[in-house]
Amino acid sequence: MIRDEKRFDNKPFINYFSTLPFNMIYSTGDPDHKSCLDRHSPLQKMKLTRPPVPWLNSEDMRQLQTERNKLRYLAHKTLDVIGQAFRDIWNRIKTIVKTMFAKLFTTFFT
Repeated sequence: MIRDEKRFDNKPFINYFSTLPFNMIYSTGDPDHKSCLDRHSPLQKMKLTRPPVPWLNSEDMRQLQTERNKLRYLAHKTLDVIGQAFRDIWNRIKTIVKTMFAKLFTTFFT
């Protein structure tokens, strides 16, 4: 769960927070400052659709993906020779992803 900070406004939060009795905050189990924070910046559930993958952020991988996308466009428009080049780059990208995933998997669990 994360806090919704899109519509968070500092001034009303500071005004409301300054009116809270701080002696009550230290003496109770459920402090008022938490309700103040929930009032001005409520918690929201967020679903991650895909976890971030670190190996797709490298510059070499992005360059290969750009080249692959260009060749995919040309392969659909032109001859089979470009289609073979597209498949070669596609396979190279798949191999790199598999090896990087295997390396990450082994370092994570050892």
